[in-house]
Amino acid sequence: MRRRYILSGVGRHQHDDAPSACTISWVHEMLVEGMERMRKVGPEVQKTVEMRLLGAAAVLREETAKAAASAAEGAIEKTRLRTSKLPESCQRPSARPAGRRGATLAGSGCD
Repeated sequence: MRRRYILSGVGRHQHDDAPSACTISWVHEMLVEGMERMRKVGPEVQKTVEMRLLGAAAVLREETAKAAASAAEGAIEKTRLRTSKLPESCQRPSARPAGRRGATLAGSGCD
C-alpha cells in the first residue's frame, strides 16, 4: 500500500515541491529491503521487484529534478528583483569594472 504514496506524491510536504526527507529515506529502505528479498526468491519475482524499484527510483529522480529546476528559477527571479532595484548606472554591463567578478564601482551607489 505504501508504494502508491511515492507514486502519487503523498510523502511530500504541502508547502514544498521537493520530496520530503522521509520519502527519500523510505525509498532507500525499500531499495535495501528489495535487494535482500531478491536474494531469497526466484527469477520471476526478482524481475518484478527490480521493475518496481526502478520505477520508484525514476519517480524520485524526476521529482528531485523538478525541485532543483524550481529552486534555480526562484534564485534567478530573486537576482532579477535585486538587480532591478539598483541604480540604472549599475545595471548596464559597461558600468562594471572588467577585473574581478562581482566587483563594484566604489562610491557609485552600486555597492
